[in-house]
Amino acid sequence: MTKPGLRWVSAGSLLMAALMLSGCGGLLGGRGKADLYRFGGAVVPADGQPSASVTQPVLVFFPGSSFPPAIEGDRILTVTGAQARYIAGARWISPASDLFDAAIVAELERVSPTVRIIRAGAIPSAEYVLIIDVRHFEASYARGAELPPDVIVAARAKLIRRSDRSIVAEWPVSHSEPSQDNRVSAIVAAFERSTASVTGQIATLVQQSLAARP
Repeated sequence: MTKPGLRWVSAGSLLMAALMLSGCGGLLGGRGKADLYRFGGAVVPADGQPSASVTQPVLVFFPGSSFPPAIEGDRILTVTGAQARYIAGARWISPASDLFDAAIVAELERVSPTVRIIRAGAIPSAEYVLIIDVRHFEASYARGAELPPDVIVAARAKLIRRSDRSIVAEWPVSHSEPSQDNRVSAIVAAFERSTASVTGQIATLVQQSLAARP
């Protein structure tokens, strides 16, 4: 049965979704005209204030988050059980991984102004490396195909000290945000809120770890 307000491009199972995204775009319904959406502008207030003990700039190299092939591009993925489908006629304005990276960098610098994120070049001067593995970035119809989905963003973040490659801290971080309606605009808004929660959690955990360093 068709969900009201949405058009779909079937991607088969989750495994097939990953294979098709890494292969021919025609299997996903082509690259025709689509409405463009973005996320990453919202912020979630951090718990507490940045610690005064972090007084010197801390350089953190962030190579960019890792996304599975099925979700790293500009398609908006939905999941119903074992079946994955993309919303037809709707895409992210940039690859989801790029939008997520921009959101986490902005949130890190907001939560801890003394943190300086290095994306490329000057890597030897960075004291730490931040690794983020995004494992879920999808609208889940777990409650039923006719009800608004929950947008799930789940990741694992790891802060590594470059001098000895030791793991300073590692955290699983996730958030499930209900969409207020079964329409693209409402689903995109839920992606915004869920992303803001996850990037806010990661930024706060990184700030706390850096503030507690010897």
